[in-house]
Amino acid sequence: MVVYIVEGRGEALLAALPPPTDTPVGASFVIRPVRNSWADMGAMTMRIAGDHADHQEQGIELAGWGPDVRLNKVVITMRLYDPVQADYLVQRYGSALVTVSTVSMRVLPRRY
Repeated sequence: MVVYIVEGRGEALLAALPPPTDTPVGASFVIRPVRNSWADMGAMTMRIAGDHADHQEQGIELAGWGPDVRLNKVVITMRLYDPVQADYLVQRYGSALVTVSTVSMRVLPRRY
């Protein structure tokens, strides 16, 4: 099991945890420090969704966005990656919490 602790906010939780024990498959749990909480990433995901009209006015088409636990950031995917637009998004939302994928995700045509 992995216990994610937000840096600077997890002292009480750390104090309450028992020490890890050895099991046949390794430690009973591992502590991993992270910069962003799940709540922070969720709030940013909702903020990006709420800014959809602004993105469209700027000519930015997003294909998807949401938390990525491994990166500990919200990943934004554009329909057609544009480095200038990607830089704009990172500046708007902050590089500490958001990253933009360089892989485009075009909409596939529907088949009937």
